[in-house]
Amino acid sequence: MSGWPVLIVQRTREREEWLRTACEEACPVVTSYEAATGRERALAGLEARTPCIVLAPIDSSEDFETLLQIIRLFPQMPVIAVTEQPDPLWEARLIAEGADDVLVEAELDGVVLARRIRHVMERRRLRDAQMRFPLTDSLTGFMSEAAFLYLGDHKLDRAQRKGRRAVVAVIEIEGWRETLRQAGAMAADEAITVAVETIRPVLGSRNLSGRAGPSSFATLLIDAEPNALRQTVANAAIRMRQNAGASLVPLAYRFGFAESHGGESLHHLMQSAREGMAQSMIALAAGS
Repeated sequence: MSGWPVLIVQRTREREEWLRTACEEACPVVTSYEAATGRERALAGLEARTPCIVLAPIDSSEDFETLLQIIRLFPQMPVIAVTEQPDPLWEARLIAEGADDVLVEAELDGVVLARRIRHVMERRRLRDAQMRFPLTDSLTGFMSEAAFLYLGDHKLDRAQRKGRRAVVAVIEIEGWRETLRQAGAMAADEAITVAVETIRPVLGSRNLSGRAGPSSFATLLIDAEPNALRQTVANAAIRMRQNAGASLVPLAYRFGFAESHGGESLHHLMQSAREGMAQSMIALAAGS
């Protein structure tokens, strides 16, 4: 399916019109839309539907209770909540309860809605594939890929709207798979922890970073200077060579990054960074 039907769940009809307008502007991501006023009508409408995007204004305890019922009765339905005023604690609670995304009413238009629907569906596909991947990676303490993509999409979206430079860096640890084959899982885990300490300055304490695969990590940098980033990477390479003796197999890494030009999701930028990493390796091999 190239687009998604949307069900607008609204307690009253007062704010339905601007939600409908956003849906119309989000074509072709939104293929159709309809509204259900009131909790009972919304629940009855969802019973008879195939999976759709649920767009639900949340500005009262009654709205919140309706959303909770939808999330728990229809976990297969992606839910985007819309709130009148931004509130980080309120947003965190909604996400913890199972909402896929939270939009602020003042920021909502067709372009934003279409982009956020794409992001929600990318994360849904990732979560389905990973079977509820945990939010934190227990080995390294970094965010899991699912958590990194969710929080990163929000941070990236804000940076793009403000015209700020956003760069995604992906680091792949080489030597991990050989360690796993030769010495087993415990040695491979030890190799990752050694490697993480050398690349931690690249990932940074102020950047949004996460584990992006068995032996890869990613970070989202806002207003980063590419030359300074390359120098940080070069310093990490020196430290990794110095620590190579801590692993049975010498560790190295590949590095790639992609800069946002506006509108991309974090998942798309991570793929671009990996493609750039692969192209660099091909160019290096051709020149050797």
